Amino acid sequence: MTIIHRMYKTKTYKTWESMKYRCNDQNNPGYKDYGGRGDRVKKELIDLTGKRFGRLIVKEVAYRLKENGSQYYWKTICDCGNEKTIRGDHLKAGLISSCRCLQKETATKHNLVNTPTWYTWRYMRSRCLNPQSTEYENYGGRGIKICKRWDSFINFFEDMGWKPEDMTIDRINNDGDYTPENCRWATKIEQCNNTRRNVFIRFKNIELTISQWAKKLNINRITLGNRIRRGWTIERALTQEVQSHAN
Repeated sequence: MTIIHRMYKTKTYKTWESMKYRCNDQNNPGYKDYGGRGDRVKKELIDLTGKRFGRLIVKEVAYRLKENGSQYYWKTICDCGNEKTIRGDHLKAGLISSCRCLQKETATKHNLVNTPTWYTWRYMRSRCLNPQSTEYENYGGRGIKICKRWDSFINFFEDMGWKPEDMTIDRINNDGDYTPENCRWATKIEQCNNTRRNVFIRFKNIELTISQWAKKLNINRITLGNRIRRGWTIERALTQEVQSHAN
């Protein structure tokens, strides 16, 4: 790749130079709002202008994330004519190679566009790859990734099949990535039992959530939860009968 100082006449170079002085030069008028707050230029910018990534050609740098001085978004134009702003590391890693037209063409060919499985795949990618997504913080923002195989919707469909009614995609290991080995179709109840907030209780070599134990033992979930919070032993909390109150 071409290093930025060899592209000194480009708009990208001027953006990088201005950014560098705001962050690193204490005599710069903008230093107080950038370098003075701790912002730093961590490494020399690699210019992607004019580079091709699949169907995308990079036009120019779009903006830099404030919380990460080395993370850039780039304006690109697709062979189909659509423009799209994409993270530089996603381009270089091959995670995105079109404006979505390639995936749509492939899916259309197989009559899969606008199916429940198609929307599941799109929403999964949005919450992992798009910082503007309202769900990004709990997925891509905490390091959840999508395997490279699932860059292709057709591969995703081959691995997961049709989305069953009243089910959604679920990661078996809630801290793991979206991969064929770690994903399944699950009901809402199954998903609720597989969240980071759940407390699991192990008793007689069986491990279940409080809700699952309550259902299994026919005990009110709130009652069981209160027993645990009050410091009851697991055996007592699960085995003591609930006292009935006489009228």
